[in-house]
Amino acid sequence: MLGRWEDETLSPLAGLVLVQQRLTAPHALRNIIAYNEIVYEILSSLLLDQFSLLRSQNNLPSLQTDRTYAMQSDEAIHDLQQCGTKDNRYLIGYAALYYRYMRPELELSVEEISQHLNQTDRNLRRHEKKCLGVLLSELNRLELEARAAQRRLRCLLALPQVRLLDLDSQITRAHEITERIAGRNPVSHWYIYGPAGVGKSSIALQISRQLVDREVIGDVIWLDLRLTHHSSQSLPSEALADLVSENLRLQGSHEGTSSSQLIYNYLAYLANDHQQLLLILDNADGWQSMIEANWAWLQQTILIITARVPYENWQQGEVKCQELNEQESLDYLQNLERIYPFRQEPLFEEIVQRVGGNPAALKRIFRFMEVLSPQETLDEAAFIDHHRFQWEHLPEFSQEVYWWLAGFTIQQYVNKERLLLAKRYFFAPQSITLNQNLEYLVASGLVECNISQERQAYRVPEDSWQITAHIDSAAQKLHEIIRHFLRIPHENAEERAEIGVNFLTLLQSLDFDWVDVTVSLAKVSQPLFIYTRQWRRYLGLLDWINKKTPPLTEEKMWIGIERASVLRRLGNFEEAKAQLTSVFYTAQQFEDMLTLSDALMEQSTLLFYQDNDQAAFEKAQQAYEILRASHDNTRLERSIYLVAQALSRTDALKAREWVQAITRRDAEVWDLIARIELNLDSQAALSAAEKAIALLDPDNPAYPRSLGLLARALVANGKNSDAIEKFHLAINLLQRQHDPVGLARMHNNLGVAYLESDQTEYLKLAQNEFERSLQIAQTIQDKHNENIAIQNLAHLRSRPTDRRRHQ
Repeated sequence: MLGRWEDETLSPLAGLVLVQQRLTAPHALRNIIAYNEIVYEILSSLLLDQFSLLRSQNNLPSLQTDRTYAMQSDEAIHDLQQCGTKDNRYLIGYAALYYRYMRPELELSVEEISQHLNQTDRNLRRHEKKCLGVLLSELNRLELEARAAQRRLRCLLALPQVRLLDLDSQITRAHEITERIAGRNPVSHWYIYGPAGVGKSSIALQISRQLVDREVIGDVIWLDLRLTHHSSQSLPSEALADLVSENLRLQGSHEGTSSSQLIYNYLAYLANDHQQLLLILDNADGWQSMIEANWAWLQQTILIITARVPYENWQQGEVKCQELNEQESLDYLQNLERIYPFRQEPLFEEIVQRVGGNPAALKRIFRFMEVLSPQETLDEAAFIDHHRFQWEHLPEFSQEVYWWLAGFTIQQYVNKERLLLAKRYFFAPQSITLNQNLEYLVASGLVECNISQERQAYRVPEDSWQITAHIDSAAQKLHEIIRHFLRIPHENAEERAEIGVNFLTLLQSLDFDWVDVTVSLAKVSQPLFIYTRQWRRYLGLLDWINKKTPPLTEEKMWIGIERASVLRRLGNFEEAKAQLTSVFYTAQQFEDMLTLSDALMEQSTLLFYQDNDQAAFEKAQQAYEILRASHDNTRLERSIYLVAQALSRTDALKAREWVQAITRRDAEVWDLIARIELNLDSQAALSAAEKAIALLDPDNPAYPRSLGLLARALVANGKNSDAIEKFHLAINLLQRQHDPVGLARMHNNLGVAYLESDQTEYLKLAQNEFERSLQIAQTIQDKHNENIAIQNLAHLRSRPTDRRRHQ
């Protein structure tokens, strides 16, 4: 630590560190002469302060502290004798230290000092020791204060120094969040989202400064992820950890150690000093998967994330920033006037009335007004005409690229390579290059270009596509592009789903009620939402489409079944049940047998989750009877799967017969076989569970639940230690996925594994797991998992010898 201060001998903190080092590890000092001088100055200053204070309290004359003052021997002896008459051991101790070490020119011996102070040698040494203890305590206090001041300055310098949007409402919101972070029951992770320019970064900056002032922050990292990575191509899982460790200057400190481990070590170092790392991820759109992949160490920081779209399954503090109100918009425009002075009187009220409260749009139209002639006024038509003129003079392929860019850049900048990946869906021939068309778009002012590290990234600003979309020819072009995209045969389902989500988000932002494409885009996007488990975002899109869709239609029923499925996955079973009932009766009324079978299968799944096996069996069997006469083999096998699932807990032998009729053998089917065999043959269950897990990639959202099933099979085969390890891993993965239903189940099963170990020290751990399962189940109103957790807690308290019940 000392080496960090060797070149900063004028720093107050450096001096204090040197003193501590001189007292505790003198062998570490290299330039001993220079360091001794610093040590002497600081300790003598502390001693003089304490000695002068005690002299004043004991009515002794003020001490001559000027070291150039030539004190006489008789004057010193008289002062020592006065101090000796006072019954104050600290005064005596400081007097001895002062005349022994700070007035060596007087050449007073220890015996003389003891005699004049009227003390024995033993008492005097004891008094000196007590005074030295006080000096060291004072030294520690000063060092802590200096460290805090140095830390605060370093943290403030790590934050952006620019003046961001500063509004009273935001100051209030920032203060509330700061109190939540620094309170008795802190919420340490916050997600701030809203349209571009509404002050998300400003709120994050205000919170950060307030936290630094409270001195609970040991270090600050502010990352603008939009400037860090502009491509939507996938990043390595360590990319975020690499960025943070690089900013913390940890890289290179231990070769061969991963960035994540370096961060863990640094966070532990801060925790030992009762400090935390404040990490701000600004403009984090498109980084959700990266954040989840690094959640294990991120959750140990105070984390603030800003983005334009909601974060799926976010379980911590969340703030939605609205557009500015009328008064705030006027204040913002007045501030812009001071930056960009007008030669004519600006019509602020008219701007706000016609543009709204989006700061980015306000600034864009404000700058546009600068190019108007003195005779022109702010006319909505003039502003729209500006965009229309630019749009209509674009080449046709540039218009197409514009809307692809708008879809891709809903959340972030995108580079040319990302557009090339989607080129197969373009109208234009594959031979057409993008370079010139991107140049046209940038030159028109409709598209922004950002250059970083010699790479160009592009974005359509929100206010640009919001205005352009109201031009009839532009809206028609967007509609044609989406319809063309939907007609292209399936080649890459993952890429197709991602593009579908982008366009669907764009249409939702524009509030275009094009039911002919929105429902189709939702169907195309469904696999991506299932894989990423972004249930809240999917539910929001479904709700928006549902409002625009005419009643009593096939599209309306499909949306209803999808909503029920999402609600069930979120643990909202009652609302899911009501939704399915509505779809069921509508499908019956129109005799839509395939939709009816879909509703029955979703009802069966929901009932199985609610522990109603008999009803789940009946619904699945009804769906099976409907589908037997159809040629839809995919749906038929799904109904067989659900029949077997409903029987798995009540009639395992019959369930085994049903599952044999399924021709496919993917991870889902092997999972079901393992659950069935848990009631029949534990070795067969273990074999099936191992086959299921072997078919899944660890990044697959289904992996943690399959891992939990494998752990259950290990418990059934007496391999409790291996099972407990896998349960812990499954719980960590489910926490990253924010899967509350799965977590409630996994905590309960881990508790069972602890009980099956028959070790007394595991009983408390089992109780903790059951209570955690109960808490999560009650939070999401999951009666199934709640009942099982209550039952297992009752078993634990009565200490039965029979095997506990698994889910």
